[in-house]
Amino acid sequence: YLGAHVTLRPLKVEGSSVKAVGVTIGDGCFVGPNTLLQPGSMITGATGANSIISPDSLVPEGRVAIGDAQKPCTLAWRPHRLDASTEWGWAFTSSLAMFATERLGHV
Repeated sequence: YLGAHVTLRPLKVEGSSVKAVGVTIGDGCFVGPNTLLQPGSMITGATGANSIISPDSLVPEGRVAIGDAQKPCTLAWRPHRLDASTEWGWAFTSSLAMFATERLGHV
């Protein structure tokens, strides 16, 4: 999952040369909104919002990078995967919220 306004910087500038390094995001990973992934960074865990992942760094599985983190935090729990398309609670509450927003906007 890529949050809104995620910036991927796949190019590395060294002196007067530019090298395509790339960014790696593993399957099922969460990259929070406004995150900056520097060249060569690899995400197999997750990032919080407004995170900066340093060049050539790794966020391993089961860890979360928060802010300008050189050392990702270890989760105290194992988050379960959420699939909004099958969660009836999400479908109901989001529909209710949209309905209420639409109604209150016309008052």
